[in-house]
Amino acid sequence: MFDCAASIPREARGPAPRLEGQVLVGIKDHKITVASATMQLRDVVGASVDPTKACIEQKSVGLQVNAPDQADMETYTINITFAMPVNATGSRLRNATRTASGSVTQSRAMRPKDRSRP
Repeated sequence: MFDCAASIPREARGPAPRLEGQVLVGIKDHKITVASATMQLRDVVGASVDPTKACIEQKSVGLQVNAPDQADMETYTINITFAMPVNATGSRLRNATRTASGSVTQSRAMRPKDRSRP
């Protein structure tokens, strides 16, 4: 989802953009497979909505996940809601720490590498 949403401009995102949708899955031989996906973007406007929605739907179909404790089931519907990042890059801060002044810092391991050094 984050790769697909990265192309949505910041100005097209409202204060609480999210992805809502429904995936149809099947379970066979202890594997869940996504058969279809229908998504809607909420609090997002503009020309990037349809391509982003299509990207997420296309990348979802065919995904497989192990389900060792699940019995075979021909079809099963799952409703999903995801909060989307508000920034235009779709990136998320990991291992972030909020300082006393309210700013956010990242650990050294999560910062982009300095490509200017040999």
